[in-house]
Amino acid sequence: RRAHEVMRWRGTQKLAKKQIADQEVVEKKVQEHYEVYKAQLEKKRRLGRFKMRPTGPREKEIKDDDTGPKISVIVKVMSPLEGADRVAQRGLEGRQFERSVIRSRRRVEQRDLN
Repeated sequence: RRAHEVMRWRGTQKLAKKQIADQEVVEKKVQEHYEVYKAQLEKKRRLGRFKMRPTGPREKEIKDDDTGPKISVIVKVMSPLEGADRVAQRGLEGRQFERSVIRSRRRVEQRDLN
């Protein structure tokens, strides 16, 4: 029983030392961030702006994770839904297609989902 108490006490001491070391690292990172923030804030105040535009290249809004080959097919017909059905029936019965109809241009786009 005494051995368990000693082990628990040693564990808490070890954890306390680790927390102190981690706290120093966290404080250093916070200080670095604060210095960068203060520099940006000073620049913003000198320019007299309430909100700054982001600098650098813009992050992509749509991230494409699919790395496989792709084929885009555009079929122009009089009736968008009728043309999509014809294309799907011509030897492509075993495949699944995603249809998106663009009514303003009267065309059908299909993407192979297999």
